[in-house]
Amino acid sequence: MRKNQPFVYDDVHFSLEDREQRIKCITYILKDVDQEVCGSEYHLWVEKLSDLILYEELTDHHPYKSFYAEYPVLSKWQISSRKDREYNIVLAYNIDMNKQKCCDPVRRKRTAKEEWVREVNDQKKLREQNAYYKQQSQDSEVESFIIYS
Repeated sequence: MRKNQPFVYDDVHFSLEDREQRIKCITYILKDVDQEVCGSEYHLWVEKLSDLILYEELTDHHPYKSFYAEYPVLSKWQISSRKDREYNIVLAYNIDMNKQKCCDPVRRKRTAKEEWVREVNDQKKLREQNAYYKQQSQDSEVESFIIYS
């Protein structure tokens, strides 16, 4: 269905720009579809009828028609451009107006070598602490002080 092209049905030309002629065309097709069409051609006629009914919405090429219509019918290219413009709501919490990430920082994972070095250093530190603890906690003589007054 193209803009400025007449719709032909049973050798009758209908102007799709004129709403009155479009309604006549729809009623004319509905009468014939009920009587004649059946089987595999039925879904083609239903699609043509839906295109005729939604002609105004389908031929409106304004990319922002969702701003002035509550539930707009979008064409394929309008849907794709809308998807390019819009973001997931989860991303809206993590991206500011300048499209910079403002989410909480995430600590990086250590490599296997870094983990190994950390474990070796922790073991050395633990040995030193254990030795110091043993030294401080062993039994020793109690020192007595005499205080003169």
